[in-house]
Amino acid sequence: MNKSSMHATDRGHGIHPAIRALAVGAILLALAIPGHAQDENAEAGQTETQAELQAVQERYEEARDELAQLRASHEILEAELSAARSEQSDLGEQLALQRVEISDLESRIETAQTQLTEIRAQRDTLQDQVGDLQAARDILEAELATARSEQSNLGEQLALQRVEISDLESQIETAQTQLAETRSERDALQGELGDLQAAKEMVEAELATARSEQSDLAEQLALRDAEISNLEGQLETTQAQLATAQDELAAKGEQIDSLESRNAELQDQVETTQAALAAARAEASEADAARAATAAELVGIQSQLAAMQAELETVRDERAASQRELTALRALLPPEEGGSLDLETARAAAAEHAETLRTAHLAMRSPGADREALQETVDEAAAELRRAQALVARIQGGTLYEVRPGETLGGLSGRFYNEANTWPRVYQANRHVLENPDQVWPGTTLILP
Repeated sequence: MNKSSMHATDRGHGIHPAIRALAVGAILLALAIPGHAQDENAEAGQTETQAELQAVQERYEEARDELAQLRASHEILEAELSAARSEQSDLGEQLALQRVEISDLESRIETAQTQLTEIRAQRDTLQDQVGDLQAARDILEAELATARSEQSNLGEQLALQRVEISDLESQIETAQTQLAETRSERDALQGELGDLQAAKEMVEAELATARSEQSDLAEQLALRDAEISNLEGQLETTQAQLATAQDELAAKGEQIDSLESRNAELQDQVETTQAALAAARAEASEADAARAATAAELVGIQSQLAAMQAELETVRDERAASQRELTALRALLPPEEGGSLDLETARAAAAEHAETLRTAHLAMRSPGADREALQETVDEAAAELRRAQALVARIQGGTLYEVRPGETLGGLSGRFYNEANTWPRVYQANRHVLENPDQVWPGTTLILP
């Protein structure tokens, strides 16, 4: 009960006792009149009493009129009290809705801020990962360049080794040719040595024969002095030839020793060359293996680089999705709260949901319409419109109110502004969701400026 009703009740309780007293006095006077009539000496008192009774009746009539006025005032106050209570109930519901909406918005803001913080942390983490990946890519590119340089150096070394191997093979062929020629010369010298030995043997045989003849001739010395002198000359010539042949044989022996020494040196060179050739072939094989390993490592590095590039693309896609989500969240906040929502965009979104609500209401009027499904559409559109209007109200200001069946702009203006003719003010604030000011669909959320 409000103060007006309490005041009216107090006034009613203040008048009723006086009226009751006057009525009781009038009854007592009426009952006292017969007593006075029997008393012949009280006629003057009876006249006086009648005058008082008339006065009491007049006061009673006045009191009754005042009571009627008070009852009328009481009814007016009761009506005002009922209207005030209804208005208070509406205001309470509106306040509760606003509190729920404020709580929902605060929760959404906290969620958005938390998501924004998480997105910023993820962005920083992704940026760090991108930096690490770029550094790793630079390292891999440097290693790849080094590997390519080493591969190029190995290719050059392999080419040089192949040239050296070709030179060694040419030298081996030359040495083998020289060895064959040396062996041929050695065989020829050995043949000549055999011939010289045969000649020596013949000379020795001849010398033995000559000595035998000399012995025989010694007996005939006297007879054949001239022949002995001749034979001695021949012997000296033969001995000179033999000495020359022996000198030639010694020279040939030295040549043979030199050739054999040269042959041994050539064989050593051939063995050394063959060992160098084997080592070169082993190094070439190792170089081929190293080249194969380098190629395999290069393939692995390329595979890792491709995987890193794919991962980098994934990170970029995730970052783009995060940025899109952040943009979508900012689109729900006004600029003063760090968002990008503008009034026209918010009104356009609200107008879209209002059109959906209006279309669903019109469809429900069609015969054979699925009213249950359409009611769900109406409820969903009303909820979306309320959220969209809340964003509009956060930018332009105002209080939200959801229209009930049978309500009009004039009625709402009379309730909230005490003047029904102020409805154009409400209409102007909600033109983006109202197609016709005379038709306000239930479930429409209005902004009361």
